[in-house]
Amino acid sequence: MPTQQARMTTYFGDETPSEVYPCEVRIDGDEIIVSYDGDAGPVVYSGKMKGEGHFELKSARPEGRACLHRFWNGRRLDGWWKEDGYEGMWRITF
Repeated sequence: MPTQQARMTTYFGDETPSEVYPCEVRIDGDEIIVSYDGDAGPVVYSGKMKGEGHFELKSARPEGRACLHRFWNGRRLDGWWKEDGYEGMWRITF
């Protein structure tokens, strides 16, 4: 899959209002890369498929970990993230 422009909605575990960011997603075989411009500069999460449609990702950001799930040929990824002491859910829509 070529790089796709997408919209990422981030939900915070501490009840902070959700935020919407543009992002880019690339899925190539069993690898995934999600990138976006965060408050402190560019953020990149990358990882591998750990089962059909299930991805585990890491980032260079402190505690940067995440997972994303997608149905076959789905137009949406849903998952969990943790970064810089915060955690929450996210949804990426193509």
